[in-house]
Amino acid sequence: MTTAIPTHDATCETTVASLIPALEELERALRFADTLIEEANDRMGLVPTVDTKRVVPMIQTKGKRTRCLAWFHPEHWSTQGGEMCQEINFCAEHLDRDPVDIVATVIHEKVHKWCHSLGIKDCAESGRHNKAFKSYAEYLGLEVAPATDGYGFGYTKPTPQLMKRIQTEFKPDALAFNLFRLTRSKNKQQSKNLRKWACGGSDCPTIYSRGPRDVVGECHRCGESWEETD
Repeated sequence: MTTAIPTHDATCETTVASLIPALEELERALRFADTLIEEANDRMGLVPTVDTKRVVPMIQTKGKRTRCLAWFHPEHWSTQGGEMCQEINFCAEHLDRDPVDIVATVIHEKVHKWCHSLGIKDCAESGRHNKAFKSYAEYLGLEVAPATDGYGFGYTKPTPQLMKRIQTEFKPDALAFNLFRLTRSKNKQQSKNLRKWACGGSDCPTIYSRGPRDVVGECHRCGESWEETD
């Protein structure tokens, strides 16, 4: 007699922590932003957006993008059939924020997609958000802070009116953002253990070692031996 081996067990579910709820909520927020764009077009008499490009929401680390909560890229994906798709990446380290703020970030990135579809340059290569971005962000109900640094008009938050709409119409699911990526903090104590070494050449670089390891030999530039300095 052959005993069937179950292909699924309820206990297996406990071994997987899924990002699917967060991705589904981000997709829902992107569709909510589409509604805001349609309303803005009617209210402001803007040129209707003909944007056929689909967008792929992603969750990944922000890496060295220290001040980023998310970013838009016009062409990062392709279907097997050759259809080019856009990408909006949401930083895994910032999924612990208030869900209303996360939805506001979705709307911010949707502004970039909107401007791109209209052929409007809203951001410099350096990441500085310009006045065009400011205008279109305000059309969707975002409050834009004055440009005071290299990020330009990139600092946004929902106006009280938009915040109320997110809370009452969109109704974000806080449980969807149950997971977030931890940020590894630098060990400041390690930097105190660094030992500084210099040679006799004034134009030669300083080098460092950690712990008991000595720097031996001669500098390849000036030929002088390395000596530990304060």
